[in-house]
Amino acid sequence: MPGAPEIEIGTGRVGSIKIEPERIILTYLITHFWPGATEAQYRATVAAAHPAQGLPEGQIYHAAGPTEGGILVAAVWNSKADCDRFVSEKLMGGPPIEGGFQGAPEERAAEVVNVETA
Repeated sequence: MPGAPEIEIGTGRVGSIKIEPERIILTYLITHFWPGATEAQYRATVAAAHPAQGLPEGQIYHAAGPTEGGILVAAVWNSKADCDRFVSEKLMGGPPIEGGFQGAPEERAAEVVNVETA
């Protein structure tokens, strides 16, 4: 939509993203559910796996929170390749993160075909 206002979504420790409706491109969405995980484990994992300022390279949105039975994380990436690289090299590629998540998450992923904002 020409002339559409820029819309800012989310803010917090890891930053924010801006969506310009006329420039939305297909991206990659992934969710991880960590059964039995706690907020403390989530925070330890993010502190070790994410850069000190902002999001990992290629990640454009990150949201997480406690839900029944564990922690749910949703992330939007520029591409599946960016996501796969982060998961294999940072999140699951080394020894367990001290105080962080244990084991592998339940994972769902999709190519993004629609983005709607308020």
